Amino acid sequence: MSRASNVIIRNLTFRGWNDDAINVQYSIRVWIDHNTLSDGYEGAVTAWTRPARSGPS
Repeated sequence: MSRASNVIIRNLTFRGWNDDAINVQYSIRVWIDHNTLSDGYEGAVTAWTRPARSGPS
């Protein structure tokens, strides 16, 4: 999921993934709740936020 908002990932089963079962990038208000994750390789859940701003605000 990329650049999304107001998302609920709930009551899902993830088995045997090869790279990140759930991958959240540059998204806001994401709720990951009551999921089953098993027998995977690499990270189960990966979340990235937007890069920090440089310079004056």
